Amino acid sequence: MTVKKCFFCLILLIAAVVLLTTGALAFDILDPPSPHAAEGWYEVDYEASLRDPASNSWEVQTKVTTAYEYNAGGQPVKKTETYIYADGEDVYEYVYAYDSEGRRTRFARADGNEEILFTYRADGSYLEAYTWWYDDETADSARTYYYTYDPQMDWFWNGDWSYELDGDGWIKRRWTEDAEYVYTTTKDAQGRPVTVRVEDPVDHYGYTDTYTYTAGGYSLTESMDGGYERFDYDAEGKLITYVYGYDETPYVYHYEYDAAGNCVCVRGDTHMWSFRYENPRYRFTDVTDPDTFFFTPVYWAVDNGITSGTGPTTFSPFAPCTRAQVVTFLWRAAGSPKVTGVVNPFGDVKAGAYYYDAVLWAVDKGVTTGTSPSTFSPEATCTRGQVVTFLWRNAGSPAPKTANNPFADVNQKDYYCDAVLWAVEKGVTNGTSATAFSPNSQCQRSHVVTFLYRNMQAK
Repeated sequence: MTVKKCFFCLILLIAAVVLLTTGALAFDILDPPSPHAAEGWYEVDYEASLRDPASNSWEVQTKVTTAYEYNAGGQPVKKTETYIYADGEDVYEYVYAYDSEGRRTRFARADGNEEILFTYRADGSYLEAYTWWYDDETADSARTYYYTYDPQMDWFWNGDWSYELDGDGWIKRRWTEDAEYVYTTTKDAQGRPVTVRVEDPVDHYGYTDTYTYTAGGYSLTESMDGGYERFDYDAEGKLITYVYGYDETPYVYHYEYDAAGNCVCVRGDTHMWSFRYENPRYRFTDVTDPDTFFFTPVYWAVDNGITSGTGPTTFSPFAPCTRAQVVTFLWRAAGSPKVTGVVNPFGDVKAGAYYYDAVLWAVDKGVTTGTSPSTFSPEATCTRGQVVTFLWRNAGSPAPKTANNPFADVNQKDYYCDAVLWAVEKGVTNGTSATAFSPNSQCQRSHVVTFLYRNMQAK
């Protein structure tokens, strides 16, 4: 299995062991596996229940509420979890810190019991150092675990280990100074793993992962001495069933999802977790990866009422942005000001259209004069040159501080030349390459909100 899958399975194993051997409800470990609730930054309440064997009904043992506070850029700065029991409640607060580039550098429990520090590297990878104190806050009770994230391979791996991979990115060997494991992988005709044998070459202790594929998804079974675990996934990669078979009677957990792909229930024979997404922050199924350049700008735009997406669960980041959408984004970012005394010169902009006030505002501000004296062409695709020009004019058409132009496709006589140079100086965009800006290329929705976000951050 890949390193990332190993880590995921390990977390679930720990969850199951804690739950089934102690009877505790493992909230912090068994988080809802929502594929697009990235970083867990969503407003959600959930309940943990036990089945009453006498009545065969579920009884709520614990209710948990989660709330966040955000900075102006839409990033969480504080998280509060409240655990409500029959005889009282516990409140835990967590804080976030960021560097000058907006990257998270610290996530810690306010009482000092847990802390994660993030260190970023030039190749785009980063190191997580997770420390927790199992008894008190003295150095002797601290335990630190290191994990490295590689964005090229989309992996987390334990920072104490070194890894050797095969040509398909699967592990061949991992080792430390004191231990070593060898991985033997068989694959089918499509290059998918069928079996993965993980073994200590000295003690010959190990386990075997077996993959079974169907039209509806796949299953991963991990066999060890004394038992097994099985993970069933659907065709979209969502975990549907988890089976823990280390006793005579296997424990089975079923995962249920809503239409947006958020996990709403994890149900076992005796334990159940129910999740209610009161106000999902990261609800778009097509904006799920926090490492993409547009992830933060998209949800910043949503939080600030600049856009609500193209549907309840979609943003369409790669769709072209129309002229009407761009001026509407700009207008909303300015606070949706009401414009009076401006005559509408455009025959293709009708009263009642969602962009009507935005277009009049843009004309009044000198952001645009339309595509002709009588047309605005609201449904025409907006180009990159037009978008940065709209932003530049909205800023008052400031003169660039330098005449140095790195782009071969931007000439001094072009109407967008000063706007492009200004945008580069402001950090709004760096072009599509070191020597190209692509001013006539269509501007995607993800790029527009990113330009807006960077411009607002630079103010």
